[in-house]
Amino acid sequence: MKIELLAGAVPLGVCEAQVIDAAMGVIGGQLLPAPAYFGHYQSLFRAHLQQPNWPGMQTLGLKAVMPLGNELEAAGGICITDVEGFHEIQVEFCGVDHTVLTEWE
Repeated sequence: MKIELLAGAVPLGVCEAQVIDAAMGVIGGQLLPAPAYFGHYQSLFRAHLQQPNWPGMQTLGLKAVMPLGNELEAAGGICITDVEGFHEIQVEFCGVDHTVLTEWE
């Protein structure tokens, strides 16, 4: 299922999400970044991997939106792994309710 990643109202990209860990309620996949991702956000996510800044991440207002426009509740947060030198950006939506996971099965 395609999920759009936003920072507030700014589209950061889309992900064709799959179940990664059903027991923990984790779905995710490769992020196909939007132009805005490269403008300001990529450097923030890469810096966060080097030196965690959880308060800074919370101010971004990250959210996931499913195809019908409803927000995906990720109680455990949204994790973005963007490592310099690698071409793939991974995104995980953690703590997704098990009833929602059935849509991926």
